[in-house]
Amino acid sequence: MGGNASCCKDGELPDPSDQICVNVEGPGDCLAGAGQDDPQPQEVEILDPEASPAEGLRRTKSLLHLEVDEEILRGISLSKTLRGLGKLWRHSPSELPTKQRETLWRNSNKVVSLHLFVSHTWRTSGRWKVLALLLRTSWTHVILSWALCVAATTCLYAWEVLPRPMTAVNDVEILGTAVHVRVGPWLMVAHLPSILLGFAVAPYLARFRSDQCFLDVACIHQTDEKLMERGVYGLGGFLARSKTLLILWSKPYFSRLWCVFEIAAYRAANPEGHLQLAPLFVELTALLLWAVAFCAAVLSFAVSFVQSPMNQLAWLAIPFALVPQLLATHFLRRLISQKHRLTEELANFYVAKAECQLDFDRQFIMTAIDAWYGSEKAFNTYVQGPLREELLSMRSDQIPSVYFLLFYSIVMTPSLEVFIGMCLDGYPLDVLWARVLAQHIGFSFASQMVSFKVLIYLCDRFATARFGGSCPVLEGLIDFLQSVVIFVGYLIVDLGSYVCCARAQQALWSSALYGLSMLCLAAFFHGCCRRRCW
Repeated sequence: MGGNASCCKDGELPDPSDQICVNVEGPGDCLAGAGQDDPQPQEVEILDPEASPAEGLRRTKSLLHLEVDEEILRGISLSKTLRGLGKLWRHSPSELPTKQRETLWRNSNKVVSLHLFVSHTWRTSGRWKVLALLLRTSWTHVILSWALCVAATTCLYAWEVLPRPMTAVNDVEILGTAVHVRVGPWLMVAHLPSILLGFAVAPYLARFRSDQCFLDVACIHQTDEKLMERGVYGLGGFLARSKTLLILWSKPYFSRLWCVFEIAAYRAANPEGHLQLAPLFVELTALLLWAVAFCAAVLSFAVSFVQSPMNQLAWLAIPFALVPQLLATHFLRRLISQKHRLTEELANFYVAKAECQLDFDRQFIMTAIDAWYGSEKAFNTYVQGPLREELLSMRSDQIPSVYFLLFYSIVMTPSLEVFIGMCLDGYPLDVLWARVLAQHIGFSFASQMVSFKVLIYLCDRFATARFGGSCPVLEGLIDFLQSVVIFVGYLIVDLGSYVCCARAQQALWSSALYGLSMLCLAAFFHGCCRRRCW
């Protein structure tokens, strides 16, 4: 965690707003262990809850031994931190007035152990953390909310409660038959509300497993100086009692001295503990792709099904669908390039270059590093070597596949409107099967996974500009043209698959063959493409 690190200055108690930042950036100092010759952590000790905060020097030394102050060991449910649009995350405590800071402590409760220790830096906007954590923890609720919406809308169609006033503009050729389908707009209309409802409700629903976590802003008192000092000096206890260290990585993270030290210290204190690297750009990339797919689906639906004299000019809508996707592709490259930044930061890490606001904090960290690792050089070697390898080995194969369910929910919605209309209008079973195998399984599901993975691969492979120059304008233009080439490659794959899908629906066997082929291709991309992009 990081922001503005601070601690006591030569026996003085710092201003509460400064100490807040210790909580924000400084859990790592609690995990300094023994010397380099003793890799095992010290036995955890229990502090006397009546200990005076004036014992600053003793408490500083206690950080090296991971002592636990049971009186102030507190936790908060991770889902609870996301309630109210993540209000606990949106502002650094140092930015809040005293009255608001007084209420933060009440959100946490006494605990014996913690499932997560959330490591982050307040230098990154809280809204990105909220979005990332919401998707990370709530995607099942979101998909369930959408599925219930589809089921309810289908029933209302069947009971003729909802009208189906529109007809597909272009005839759909299935098994050689021109199919005219009456459709309604209600699945499209209800899609966004159902997704937002899932995100809004998820933090309030019961969890099947514990998600008690340490979040600095809620688990360390932000106004009471004595409790704050005990919390700061008790951070080693929080880390020692945590099963998992969740690292919310963003650009400034590894530039903060406290943050890097925190990770290394946790591994030394908890050899069996679990490090979980969670780069924020993974979920932000997934949400960006969903937003692009949503815009494209809405425009596609409007052009294909809404009856209007303007339908003859439907081709004019194509730029409005493609331009947002092109811009999103360019932004996607910027997001994915952060992965390369992370790799470089770890490989080139030097503790002397890491930022720390106060000299007292830096002196304390250097003292702890010397006590635990033997020297700054040994610590640099540890971060650049074993720690880097451990963190990078946690990378998943591109974006987690479960997030693709979110993309499918919008990609499949227009075709679901058509399929429901076909079922209600009484089309033959073989026609319905051809539609399901080719359109839903082959194109909307498998082909879209392939297309998205190709796009992500290309953005990862060519994340950085390939051509530099002395002129910033020219360099920026060439960089954007690089995104255009990537986007064209994505379009070729997607449009090629769409043409195959349309032709495959001429026969039931070809529909089955197309669907099976695309499933195999999607499995290949999922399991065999080892070009990693979180």
